[in-house]
Amino acid sequence: MKRIILTSISIVLVLVMTSSCSLFGGKKTVTSQTASETQTVSQTAKGDTKTDTDTTSVTQSTLTSQNAAGTTAGTTGKMATATTTKPTTIKAPTDPPPMSALVALGHNIKTIGATVKSPNTNTTYKLVFIDDFNGTALNSDNWTVFTKNYNAAEEQVNIPENIEVKGGYLYIHGKKESVSRSGQATDGSWHTSNYTGGAINSNGKKTFQFGRIEMKAKMPYSQGMWPAFWTMGVKRGWPWGGEIDIVEMVGGNDQWNNKNRDGQVHSGIHWCRPEATSDTAYSSDHKSTGGEFDIPERYMGGKLADDYHVFGVEWTSTSMMFYLDDVMFKEISITDTTMREAFFQKHFMIINLAIGGSWAGSPDSHSKTVWPQKLMVDWVKVWQK
Repeated sequence: MKRIILTSISIVLVLVMTSSCSLFGGKKTVTSQTASETQTVSQTAKGDTKTDTDTTSVTQSTLTSQNAAGTTAGTTGKMATATTTKPTTIKAPTDPPPMSALVALGHNIKTIGATVKSPNTNTTYKLVFIDDFNGTALNSDNWTVFTKNYNAAEEQVNIPENIEVKGGYLYIHGKKESVSRSGQATDGSWHTSNYTGGAINSNGKKTFQFGRIEMKAKMPYSQGMWPAFWTMGVKRGWPWGGEIDIVEMVGGNDQWNNKNRDGQVHSGIHWCRPEATSDTAYSSDHKSTGGEFDIPERYMGGKLADDYHVFGVEWTSTSMMFYLDDVMFKEISITDTTMREAFFQKHFMIINLAIGGSWAGSPDSHSKTVWPQKLMVDWVKVWQK
């Protein structure tokens, strides 16, 4: 009898609650949309195949609560009727998606004359130069192996053996050797080191003024690594001819305890006024400015070595715009009259892997260096109007 009475009460309660929900029109609607995009790019030339696959998944959830009168509960100023419902779990926003070369403008275009429209200036550019390093050797029509150190503070010796082309990529190796070698810097100074790196440039072969200059590459990492993709003017020497640092990276930590610099990009320019003498061009007349950019994953340990990225500059008659995977992070005006020679002439391109120096820090100085290292370059492109 007791069980029958309790059961009857339960049925009545259920009916009352059901009627209550129907009466007050408690309504909850959950709408979800899922879009999945997979992009595969296959690059085939001269028997070499390069495949990049990127899968991006985006999920959006919309949660709406609405009463029978079509107004959101609590917005009418009257006592709102509350209904008890099971809590709905909504995922917290995820971290920003990793940056990748696969989202960059025209990353898979390899046809000379093909066009893209700049997201920075809305200018249409056409592809006028590409080297995607297919073959078994460096293309001597485009590049020269350079064995001097560009900066006297660099600690490595640049050797031709560290320049390798295979499988559709350019490799510039960084190594710690068992024996020391002698090397020379461009200022004429000599040094000895058991670290070796490498450098190539397009001086006297491929030179450009204005446009979008880009490199798709995977960086090396760890203490002392100093890879760079940059340009210098063909007229006069440095700094009169100017310098455009499309990308520089210094690996590991530094003396100020900045961690994981392997996830940070540096870009900028150097110049001096045309009238500067050799006594002042390297000191009081030397000018520089630039900026830096952290990939979203940096503070979670992410590195530029984890994926291929497109490093580029859009160089116009009024400014330099530096970008990583199409994210423009620094614009520099070049309308200053002291720049009229440095950035209004043709420049040649340089790709190098240096090691050590006061900025990068010597290997093992502030964190452990991992050996060997390599800068892997998929392609270099130049787009012009």
